[in-house]
Formats: sequence, C-alpha cells, structure tokens
Amino acid sequence: MSQLGNVFTLDSNSYRHIAIILATIALGYMGGAWYMLVYPAAMLVIDILNFGFNISLLDATAMVSRGYQVSGMFNDVLFGKGLDYGFNFYNGDYTKPRDVAQIDKFMFAWDKLKLKPGMRVLDIGCGCGDWLNWLRTRGVSGVGINITMEQVRVCRGRSLDVIHGDWREMLTHMDTNGLENAFDAVTYWDSPEHFVPNHYRDDVDKSDAIYKNMFVFAQRAMKKDSECRNIFVSCLHLRKTIAEEKDMRRKFHLMKFGYLLTKFHSGLYPSASRDDLVRNASAAQCELQGRFDTTVDYYMTSKLDPTHFGRHRFKLTVKRALYMAWLMVADPCWIHRIIWYFDESWMDQFDTRDINQSAVLHYWLVFHARS
Repeated sequence: MSQLGNVFTLDSNSYRHIAIILATIALGYMGGAWYMLVYPAAMLVIDILNFGFNISLLDATAMVSRGYQVSGMFNDVLFGKGLDYGFNFYNGDYTKPRDVAQIDKFMFAWDKLKLKPGMRVLDIGCGCGDWLNWLRTRGVSGVGINITMEQVRVCRGRSLDVIHGDWREMLTHMDTNGLENAFDAVTYWDSPEHFVPNHYRDDVDKSDAIYKNMFVFAQRAMKKDSECRNIFVSCLHLRKTIAEEKDMRRKFHLMKFGYLLTKFHSGLYPSASRDDLVRNASAAQCELQGRFDTTVDYYMTSKLDPTHFGRHRFKLTVKRALYMAWLMVADPCWIHRIIWYFDESWMDQFDTRDINQSAVLHYWLVFHARS
C-alpha cells in the first residue's frame, strides 16, 4: 500500500467539514448531547439543500477524488489479474478467467478504435493504469489524466505517463500543456459518470455543456492528420429514474443506492432516454460508429467476483486505523463510506430478477471525430 503515498490530505470539503465540527462544538458547549444533535442537523441541512434544492455545499470534484482515495486505501489489491476500476468482457462465456476477460475487453476496444502500433492514446480517468499498461505491450504510447493523486502515484509507479488534474480545467489551455493535436485516439473508461455534478440533475443545459465539452476536448486532443481520430466511451446510463420505478422494493433500493453513491463518488449518470452522450457528441462533430449494450457483463463481473467493485477486502493496519480516524475529522461523508462498504450497495442499481429491467444500462460507444 506504500504506492498510495500520503493519504492524510485536506481538500476543500475537509476544511468545510472541520468548520462544521468546530461550529457545532461551539454551539454545543453545554455538553456532548447538544453536539450529537447539532452535528447531524448540520449534515441534514447539506443533504436537504442538495437533494431538495439542487444546491451543493460540497465540491463535487473533491468528492470524486476522495472516494477513489478511500477505495484505494481500503483495498489490498488495486490492479492485476484482471482487476481494474471497470468491468470485464465475458461475452456470454462466464467460465472465462478474469484476466482473460480483461484482455478481451481491451482487444475489443483496440479493434473498434482501429489502433495500430506507433499510435498515441489519451485516456481520461485512467484509474490505476491497466489500459495504458496494456497498450504499451501493443506498441502504443499512452498518456492518462486523473484527478486522484493517489492513483496517479500508482500509475507512475508502473512507469506510466499520467497527468494529475481535471480535464475540464485543462480545456482552456490545451495548447500550452501538450495535449492539443497530439493523439490518435481518446478513451473514457467508466469516467463520464463523474463529470456532471449530481446537483445538476435537473439542469439539462449545464449537463449538456459538460458532455459536449468532453467531446470538444477529445476533438482538440487528436491529431488533425491522424488516420484514426476515434473515441471510445464506456459508461453507465440511467434508464429510469426513481420516480419512474413502480416496484416499491426496487424504489427503496434505488433511493438508498443513489444517495450513498452521490455521497461516496458524486457524479451523475447520463440519461439513456435523452441519449445524452450521443446527442452532445454530434453537437461536437463526433459521429457515433457503434453502440454495444454491455449491461449484463457489467453486472456479471461483480456477481462472479463481488470484490471487483462493491466488496472491499483488506487487512487492518495501524495506518488504516489512523486513516479511519482521520476521515471522521477530514471527510464530511465518512459515515456514508462505512455504510457503503458494509452494506455492499453497489449491486442495488441492478434488478437481479431481470437485469434488462434495471434502472441502469451500460454502453460501450465508439465515435469518429470529423477533422
């Protein structure tokens, strides 16, 4: 776990949380009972503003980064043997070993992107770098972008070229950071669901602007004279909202899942009914070349091995125990993370009786960017 570097970090949400703690201590000077009332009330106000009025007091980017930092800290294995932050491609053969299913996933993307040795790929939201590492074995050089510094350190420990930062902030100065007109293809492996803050869920214009910029960024990153100029997107989509779910049992599970996921990782799934990604790709002059429904494989990856996504397995160490205590001070969502781990809420988004009736869809989308 030394690859994770210094995880005892403060971000903008940490400072807000510490301020709330100090304020509630001051208000509850008469005793601990007051603190036990005032602190939950402050947390409740944050939730009411977010889920009731679409006003977020917490920084969504910091929440995403902290979520993956926590995932990394409380996992003994971060990559290798087919384990990464995405699902694997079984394509109907669920006897396939996990590492083979991962290679099959990468081969699928390789073929659809029409990559060749000597090309360059930009991977946005690169996780711990399995895709970039595999591309290297095929003679393709890659650059990753990641907002979580701990994952960046893991990638650099594997001798991968990864930039720490947010592509949304890099868009305005691509010409000076070496990202413009430099690549043959761009990939987004299960990262677009983090791009739009959850409190934008009722503002289609704001979410559209981010999704469009996602493709504008890819357009500008690719070489104008490349024979490739393709984009691969792997992303969960929202098929139906909680309000549209008629089954009360499923509605409860979706409410719990949506709440905990928002607190753990932030973000918003693009709408399948509005076809958010395809519609905004077209507005950015990127044409859809192929759509592949991989929902069942996404589900089966966790079904075959629950530790792949939702179930964390780790040995308790002194460092981890200290980090748990640190999160209680530095992370306003620390209790939600505990519930998420013990409840293993990840699978709540799927209807296990009929996967095709789940609230989510998972698509692989392939686009070609017109030059």
